[in-house]
Amino acid sequence: MSYNVFGVFVIYFSIFICGLIAYASFAGCDPMLLGILKRKEEILPYFVMNKMGSIPGLPGIYVSAIISGLLSTLSSLTNSNAAQIWRDFCLKFEHFQTASSSYATLVNKIICKWNKFLH
Repeated sequence: MSYNVFGVFVIYFSIFICGLIAYASFAGCDPMLLGILKRKEEILPYFVMNKMGSIPGLPGIYVSAIISGLLSTLSSLTNSNAAQIWRDFCLKFEHFQTASSSYATLVNKIICKWNKFLH
């Protein structure tokens, strides 16, 4: 059995609870109908600023958590792409098959930087 299921369950449950709290907070006044928000995706940041903006530093922690999660995801994506390119394409050539581990690391770093440049 995959242990990933438990982590995904916790993440989905947390998202569900956040949505439920936002729904309960704005049950009497819909910010979309009032014209405060233009898209549905703005509800959670609006909730954080509206309900918890009086707590100093909390909106900044919220924004930094979102940005750090995004950067972590992008970093792991580019590193896994570089490893896959190394394995699928580079290792088909004799030059790379006999390479030392430090040379392989260097080539993977170059592929990773190249991959970030393309995106």
